[in-house]
Amino acid sequence: MTKLRGGEGILAQDQKDYVTLRLLVCPGYLSADQLRALADVAEKEGRGSIIITTRKGIQVPWIKFERAKEISAKLEMIGLPPGSCGRKVRAVVACAGTERCPFALFDIDALCSKITQKYYGRMTPTKFKTAVAGCPNSCSNPYINDFGIIGSETPRLIEDSCIRCGSCERLCRGDAITTIEDGLPVIDFDKCIHCGWCITNCPSGAMVADKCGFSITVGGKSGRIPALGLKVVDNVTEEELFKVLDNTFKYFDKFAEGRERIGKIIARRGLDHFKSEVLKDIKVQ
Repeated sequence: MTKLRGGEGILAQDQKDYVTLRLLVCPGYLSADQLRALADVAEKEGRGSIIITTRKGIQVPWIKFERAKEISAKLEMIGLPPGSCGRKVRAVVACAGTERCPFALFDIDALCSKITQKYYGRMTPTKFKTAVAGCPNSCSNPYINDFGIIGSETPRLIEDSCIRCGSCERLCRGDAITTIEDGLPVIDFDKCIHCGWCITNCPSGAMVADKCGFSITVGGKSGRIPALGLKVVDNVTEEELFKVLDNTFKYFDKFAEGRERIGKIIARRGLDHFKSEVLKDIKVQ
């Protein structure tokens, strides 16, 4: 068997004559027709099994090596292109998003698709993983990805509309709201987690969104030595988000030594250095 190239979405198995096909599923949805086609491939070309990966991808194991490229090309024709592996940008992981989740603040599916179209498969010093979460519940685990994106809303109280019911204090997930003597709520923005739950549940509409956007974390990873990503900015717009991501790739290419992950570069050079290079022309909140 010749040396496999990860960019083709063909993964070596321990059994030298067999490979596993990795397929991109963005932003995580498969149609019934695609499922039927995958079942046919698994039964006719593999051993009848399909793997659902932790990154919402699909893998079909036990494919004969000599058949792999032909099968992969056929699956690409039905909207399942080869998955990225090796020293490249990997598949973006997204949460349920606004279509189904009552907590999500943004259309995460659309954002995931935009990021995939622009960066997926880009060559990087080593693998680069991105996760998008619609709110601070962080169901897609942005904090253990190289680049984490979290939908955020910062509340503002309209005092004249407040009916002093105390709902916002009871429902605040970050214990950031307290009630003063006259019954008005006070927000501690150092504790606010920007989840927007007080806004969603205010019965009088007194809590409104003052700032909406995305919080960004960088440098997280799982693996042998896991690390949580570091918060670098809050409440950036989608346009600013893409500027930060562009600059992060430039930083990665410029400062990586060998096959360092982005988090190791930041640990070596410092978070302030990273911010000085990446947050250019970004209004920091």
